[in-house]
Amino acid sequence: MKRFGAFLSWFIQSFGPLIVFLIVKSLAGLKPAIVATIAWSLVEIAYVVAWKRQKPTQFFYFSVGTTLVFGLIDLYSDNPILFRYEAVLTNILTGIYFGSTLFVGKPLIQEFAEKADYENVNTPEAKIYLRFLTIVWAGSFFVKASIYLYLANSDLSIEHVTAIRSTIGPVSFLVLLGGERIFRSQLIRCLEAFGLFSKLKNS
Repeated sequence: MKRFGAFLSWFIQSFGPLIVFLIVKSLAGLKPAIVATIAWSLVEIAYVVAWKRQKPTQFFYFSVGTTLVFGLIDLYSDNPILFRYEAVLTNILTGIYFGSTLFVGKPLIQEFAEKADYENVNTPEAKIYLRFLTIVWAGSFFVKASIYLYLANSDLSIEHVTAIRSTIGPVSFLVLLGGERIFRSQLIRCLEAFGLFSKLKNS
């Protein structure tokens, strides 16, 4: 339960701005969503920095930045074509961001695991596994970008495209989280077969 609470705290901190934006946008429209996202981000920064004396994750800033930038573009753009390709661009940028952490700093999934207070995340074997997961996550965003590009270029209406994207996004996220947990031992055996490390304890 403690681990789940830590994970939930990380999840809200990292994805909170995007979640607020999507929920408010679906209920009240674009302008209220932008205002709500700004308000949420300011409150969260005040809570994390001033109250808990912690540093927000880099992904938090990335999430806030991309959400607000594309939200403002949507707000001031009269061209619906941009909205059709917005999800393509955001997923490409997110994939690049995930991938860049493989070369600068620490792999993003390792940072997530540390924030979620998982045990043994700094062992050599765990670092290899979390690096592998970061690659998988980065690749998933590029796959989604390809799917969204296909939808954007299709004859579907913007309403249908939006509905499909709204389903693919959360479902793919749950598949990544749940799939890793379910198939962790198989993934580990696969990495062992390639000789990347000898053994990683399941936790």
